[in-house]
Amino acid sequence: IGASNFIEGRVTDGGTGIVTVSFGDGHSIRATARGGLSKGQTVKVAVRPEHIRVVTSDEGAENTLIVKILEREYLGARYQYLLDIGGTELRMEAEENLDGETVHIAFSASNTVIFATEE
Repeated sequence: IGASNFIEGRVTDGGTGIVTVSFGDGHSIRATARGGLSKGQTVKVAVRPEHIRVVTSDEGAENTLIVKILEREYLGARYQYLLDIGGTELRMEAEENLDGETVHIAFSASNTVIFATEE
């Protein structure tokens, strides 16, 4: 898979296609299920760092989350960020050097992969 972020959660709206996964303290995202998933099933959602983008709070983008910036590293033409949302850490790459401690991010459900996990 390469470098990916994995978000552990539970399916709250099951089925095939786009499903809703809840994680952390009341956060939820929409992700693409390639097979049938049941409500309440434990899953991991994978999203690659380059598919996460910075958005404005009122943009209305899919899977918008407010995250805390834990670390930033300059890689030459890009920055890599370590982010936190309620104990779940995500990596993101961006061309801009972001100011502040928090930022709004988003990613498309079509850029995710869901893995069912065993409990």
